[in-house]
Amino acid sequence: MTMSDEELRVKHLADIQVTISRLAQNSFTIRSWSVTLVSLVFALLNNKSTASALAWLPLLPAMVFWWLDAYYLRLERLYRRHYAQVATRIANGPPAHGPDVAPFDMDVTRHCTAVPNLLRTMLAPSVVTIPVILTVVITAYRLTTAH
Repeated sequence: MTMSDEELRVKHLADIQVTISRLAQNSFTIRSWSVTLVSLVFALLNNKSTASALAWLPLLPAMVFWWLDAYYLRLERLYRRHYAQVATRIANGPPAHGPDVAPFDMDVTRHCTAVPNLLRTMLAPSVVTIPVILTVVITAYRLTTAH
């Protein structure tokens, strides 16, 4: 049995939605891990003799996870844009102007100009909140452990 073009495109939408869901879950996991790892580093720094020298160490995982969170959010936004394009293709048929979206095409690079870049995504309120809180906590810890 051969699937029609529309059936293939609906399946394509389902595949894009699965990708979007995975990216959203990755972002949530990254936020959880950032708080957990920074807390773990604080626990390891509980020894007062090394705490002062290494007090800035928790900033490293906080910054790495901040970048990862923004990366996954940007990818999610790209795939949401792609989803909208494929859904519009299903609803309206092939575009009169411009290229058509092939069934199962998962290339989102054509949407890069329509989605904020990685730096702007890093500064989005939903992304920057946890790193800012962690940085404030780490700075407060560093100031209280300074000799």
